[in-house]
Amino acid sequence: MTSSDSEWALTPDLRTAVYATSDIAAADIYLSDLPLDRLSNPDDDLSGASGSLVHIRLFLLPRAGSTPIDSTACNITYRHLIIASSDRGARPAIGVFAGGGFLLPTGAPGDRTFGGRLTEVTMRLTNSSDGFDDVFATAVVSGRFGATLNPDASHALAARMRQLADRAAGR
Repeated sequence: MTSSDSEWALTPDLRTAVYATSDIAAADIYLSDLPLDRLSNPDDDLSGASGSLVHIRLFLLPRAGSTPIDSTACNITYRHLIIASSDRGARPAIGVFAGGGFLLPTGAPGDRTFGGRLTEVTMRLTNSSDGFDDVFATAVVSGRFGATLNPDASHALAARMRQLADRAAGR
């Protein structure tokens, strides 16, 4: 994640990488640098945690000759939550960045592993909790990922993402 307006950049080590699929052309991918056991525990308020939780929603599988295959095309939505704790005992501040872009996949939804290359996904801050300092304004994301098919972990991370996004929105 690189700021379009400044020199800020964030390159998390996304060790948690899982996905789920509902059909042959769609996938929900969850990536994080935080431990899966903390993220999947709804009773953990993530005190002291700092990191990222990313959700990539592939809504259109690109097909040569049928759909655009270009970095200016859009076949994903991208949501990136930044979780920032100022000290060990505090509930973290949350920043929610969202946007869209293009994913050139490797593999197909439903395969044991699924991944791909993101190219210049654009996003901006859409919500934040008190205490979150936005240093990015607008940003772009490019990179590669690989995720393992794991519907249970994916559903747990989807629930956590909703909970954190609600907290950032003041709900």
